[in-house]
Amino acid sequence: NLPGYITDVAFYTSSLADSDISLLYQNSVAYVPQRNISIGLSAGQNSQNADAIAIGGSAGQNTQGPNSVAIGAFSGQFSQGNSIAIGALSGQYNQSLNAVAIGYQAGFTGQNQTTIAIGSQAGQTNQGPGCIAIGNLSGASTQQQNTVAIGFAAGNANQFSGAHSIVTGK
Repeated sequence: NLPGYITDVAFYTSSLADSDISLLYQNSVAYVPQRNISIGLSAGQNSQNADAIAIGGSAGQNTQGPNSVAIGAFSGQFSQGNSIAIGALSGQYNQSLNAVAIGYQAGFTGQNQTTIAIGSQAGQTNQGPGCIAIGNLSGASTQQQNTVAIGFAAGNANQFSGAHSIVTGK
């Protein structure tokens, strides 16, 4: 460690008021990895890897991969792999490598590698590898490999592999 550098910060407490913020809040800790930021009740609590950021209640709570970012309540909560989840419940379950989910419930569950979901509930369930969903409810349910959905509710149900859906208006 270099003099003057803080490598690990942890506050431990058994109870928190609603307005309190804790860094790396955990009931019991065997090892606190270096270079992480965890702010919020249970944020980054279990298996947070190096250089990960978890901000919000239960954000990045279980198995947050290296270089991952989870901002928002319950974002990136379970199994986030080197990905970005911004917004409440975004990328909550099984967000794979290099995935990006921005918006409420964007990439909520089963967001595969190298996918992008931007907008409320975009790419919400089972977004296949290489998919892009931009717009509220775009690619919301079962977006298969290498599909693109742009616009409100574009390709929102069972978009087949290689399909492109663009909705204009509204």
